[in-house]
Amino acid sequence: MMSANIHWKPFTPDSSKTLAQAGAPSHFIEAMKKAFGNFPCTVGQNEIEKLKGMAATDRDDNNPFQEIIDLLEHHEAIYLWAEY
Repeated sequence: MMSANIHWKPFTPDSSKTLAQAGAPSHFIEAMKKAFGNFPCTVGQNEIEKLKGMAATDRDDNNPFQEIIDLLEHHEAIYLWAEY
């Protein structure tokens, strides 16, 4: 299995940043596909409750779902994708 970095950027034009997720990127990608129907995807503030549920299932100190929630406090929506 190849490793991947998960990136994000605000849904408005800006430079992308790497999500500091822990664990296997493939697990994160599969979880996002199940929750949002596809990956890459755009998530917005209206998905925060779903992301809170996902965050509750992740026991890593660097919880990628909580990081997305935190990002949505500063951005109305973000686009997420993987680069291999």
